[in-house]
Amino acid sequence: SNALAAIALHRDPESLAFLTDLALHEKDKELREEAVFWLGQARIAESMPTIVELMFGDEDPDMRAHAAFALAQSSAPERTELLIRQGREDRDADVRGEAWLWLAQSGAPESEAAIFAALREDPSAEAREEAVFALSELPDDRAVGSLTQIVRDTGMDLAIREQALFWLAQSDCDEAFVMTEALLSKRD
Repeated sequence: SNALAAIALHRDPESLAFLTDLALHEKDKELREEAVFWLGQARIAESMPTIVELMFGDEDPDMRAHAAFALAQSSAPERTELLIRQGREDRDADVRGEAWLWLAQSGAPESEAAIFAALREDPSAEAREEAVFALSELPDDRAVGSLTQIVRDTGMDLAIREQALFWLAQSDCDEAFVMTEALLSKRD
């Protein structure tokens, strides 16, 4: 791990080539994941083609998700666009759900619109549940507003509304407590 960090911080082309080779071809999964992490942390500008290749072309869903994580932790200007693309397009529901989580944690202004679209369009109940959790990971004011919107939307699937209420109740935000109390005391 320390050796890969040192290699990543070394600026010569050979170090980038070495990390790229590990990320794309290494048999040891943990070593591959570490190489991908360091490509995202220390070499994102030069390694973007490799990260994109892993996010959208790797056969292993764990590696696609890990590449998205590495991208989300980076300063790459195109990270929001690529996370949204993975959340919409990946063939694995877990990978799509994780893409929404990384997007929400990035705080990108586009997060809510993209995640709400997934709540309406994703065929997987599991990915939709992960998308609700992702909304809970937004900054407090945005999370409470988004979760409240879901809870109040009677056109939304009941299971999704229940998930949103659960995460709303888990919030430490005063606004969430007020909203939860209002919902619980409301009589039809």
